[in-house]
Amino acid sequence: MEIMINNQNKEKLSLLKTYFRENTLKFDDTIIFPHENFDKIVNYDFHKINLPEEYGGQNLNISDMSHMLIELASGCSSTTLCLAMHYYTLGAIKNVIGYKDKLADILEEICINGQFIGSIGDPNALLYGSIEKIASSINITSVRTKGGYYISGIKHFVSGSPRIRYLPVYCKLENSAEITAIIVDMNSEGVTIDTNWKYSSLKSTLTNSVYFNKVFVPESNIIGREKHGIEDTKDFIYWFRLALVSVYQGIAQATYDYILDFIKTKKDLATNKTLAFLPTIQQSLAELRIHLEVSNTFIKSCCLQADEENKQGSFTDELYNNTLIAKQYVSETVNKIVWIAMQIQGNNSLNSGNILEKLYRDVRAVTFHPPSEYLLKEVLAKRSLGVINLRR
Repeated sequence: MEIMINNQNKEKLSLLKTYFRENTLKFDDTIIFPHENFDKIVNYDFHKINLPEEYGGQNLNISDMSHMLIELASGCSSTTLCLAMHYYTLGAIKNVIGYKDKLADILEEICINGQFIGSIGDPNALLYGSIEKIASSINITSVRTKGGYYISGIKHFVSGSPRIRYLPVYCKLENSAEITAIIVDMNSEGVTIDTNWKYSSLKSTLTNSVYFNKVFVPESNIIGREKHGIEDTKDFIYWFRLALVSVYQGIAQATYDYILDFIKTKKDLATNKTLAFLPTIQQSLAELRIHLEVSNTFIKSCCLQADEENKQGSFTDELYNNTLIAKQYVSETVNKIVWIAMQIQGNNSLNSGNILEKLYRDVRAVTFHPPSEYLLKEVLAKRSLGVINLRR
C-alpha cells in the first residue's frame, strides 16, 4: 500500500517507527503516557498530516492513513492506537458538510499548536436500529443555553486522555432522544479525567474515563447539524474500523519482524545451526507469513474500496459489511500470528520484558473493541439475510 506523501515524510515515518520501537517497552513497563512520542509526532508535523491542505496537512485518504498506522504501530502500539483516534476523526470530519467554517478555530489550533483530537467513541451505538435505542446508550446530556450548551455525563475509554485537547462526544438533549455531535475542549471548566485505566493491554494508552460537569460548549463546536448527530457522523464508522484494524496489523508486523530476526540468529543446541535451517520452524514461519500477507491484503482492499466510494460521495452496504468482516478477520488473524511467534520462541516469550509478551497482551485487546464478536456476527448475518434494517 503506497502512501501518497513525499520522500522526506517517508523518511520521517521510518525514523519515527524506529524511535517508537526503541522506547515501547519502557512506556509499557512504567505505565507512563508516551508524551515523548507525541512530541516527536508534532516535531515531524505528523499531527497535522491528515488535515486539509489549507491547514498544512496532506489530506490523507483512508489508504494513506492505514499505511501510516500500520508502520507506526509496528513501532509502538499504544502510541499509535491513540494517534489512530486523531487521524480517523480528522479524516471523517472532512465528510461533514460545512466543517471548515464551523470548526476552523479547532483545526487551526491543531495545526499551529500541535493539539490532538480524540474519538467520538461508542461505534456500537450506530448498530442499534432506532434513535431511541441509540440515545439510551449515550451517557452525556446537554442543556441549551445562550451561545451553546452545558453538558454533563461521562465518556468511558478515551484513549490518549492525557494528551487530547479536543474530544468529540454524542450528547442527547435533556429529556429527549435528540442527539447532537459536539467537540469539547478538554481545558474547559468542569472536565475531569478519572485515571482508572488499569488494564494490562495497551497500558500506556491511559484510556481513562472523562467526566463532564456542566461543561459549556459553544454552538460553533457542533459537528454537522444540531439534533442530527448520528446522521451527520454516520461515515465515521468506516474510518474508525479501518484505522483500528491497521493498528493491530502493525502489531502483527512487529511480531513478524521480531521473530524473523530471532530465527535467523538463534542457534539450535542440538545441531549448532540457526533455527532458520529447521523444517518445523520454516513451516511455522511460512504459516505466519501467509496470515500476515492475507490480512494486509484484505485491509488494503477495504481501504481502496472506501476511498473510491468516498470519492463518489456515499458508502455502500457492501463496504459496511466488508469493514465488519475486516474487524473480525483481522482480530482472529493477528492473534494467531502472535501465538505462532510465541510457539517458535518458546517459554521465553512469556517473560516480562520480552517484546512478544507485550505484543501478546496488546493484541488481545482487538477482540474487545466494539462491536464484540457475538454482536458483529449477529449484525453481519442479519444484514446478509435481509431480516433487519439497521441504520448505517
